[in-house]
Amino acid sequence: PNIASVANSELLRLVVRREELREALATVNPRAAKNRTLTTLERDSLAAEHTAAKTALDAVEATLLARGFAKKSKRKNDSNGIVCAVGAVVAQAVLAYFASEPGVAVLRRLAKLNIHPTSTQSDAQSLAGKTFVLTGSLPSLSRTEAADLIRAAGGSVSSSVSRKTDYVVAGAEAGSKLDTAKELGVAVLDEAGLRELLSGEAAAETQIDPTVVAPAQGEFF
Repeated sequence: PNIASVANSELLRLVVRREELREALATVNPRAAKNRTLTTLERDSLAAEHTAAKTALDAVEATLLARGFAKKSKRKNDSNGIVCAVGAVVAQAVLAYFASEPGVAVLRRLAKLNIHPTSTQSDAQSLAGKTFVLTGSLPSLSRTEAADLIRAAGGSVSSSVSRKTDYVVAGAEAGSKLDTAKELGVAVLDEAGLRELLSGEAAAETQIDPTVVAPAQGEFF
């Protein structure tokens, strides 16, 4: 959802860990040609290490699949098993950069300037089960764009306001839907409030009172 999450990404670390475990499996495989000259005791020890590494690898891959950061490979006889969203080299490079002095300096500078880069897509299903109604003109989003963002986050968009409506997103020249929302006590958000919800921030309590300032042409409240 934001650049700080990328810098400390558990998913990227799992991708790197997966590659480490895959390399370990090849090294401790008791059936590998290079290990055939080992004693039975040594091979038994390797077999135990191999089993432990395989168990750890399965757990890492299961987590990546469950989090939607990997998918099953469609290639027949593919030894990789899964395909991650990014490869281990890229994952390691990103983590290394943000852990480096220049990377830390960039994050510190952005924070000092109050710049907080965020994703254009919300965390999956962050608005699941929520119903929205759009009314008026938003400053930077068309109604279609706003509706697409809401649906991508798991929410639904309705054309009318009812007691089942969770949020009304109101812009300039909002119509009767805004009046109905006020009458029913439905939470009313501006575009900024909607973006906060989409970014996963705690904006559920963020509401605006449309009676405070009447929007003029081209303005937003």
